[in-house]
Amino acid sequence: MRIRVCTDIRLPLKRKKILMFSPGNIGYVHFKYERMTLFCFFCGKLGRNDSFCEERMSLGFEVAEMG
Repeated sequence: MRIRVCTDIRLPLKRKKILMFSPGNIGYVHFKYERMTLFCFFCGKLGRNDSFCEERMSLGFEVAEMG
C-alpha cells in the first residue's frame, strides 16, 4: 500500500510502528520513504546528511570514507 502523509521533518522518521488490530492481536508496519533529499541515516532526520549530524559529532563518531 502506498500513502502520502504530512510529517514534521524536524523529528526523526519512524522505521516501524506497532498496530493493535484487536486485544491480543498485534502487528508491525514497516515504512519505506521515497524521493527524500538529504537524510541522515544516523539520527533519522531530514535536511542534513551523515557527515553534518550534530548528534553523531557530539558522540565522537569518526567519518569513514567508502570507495
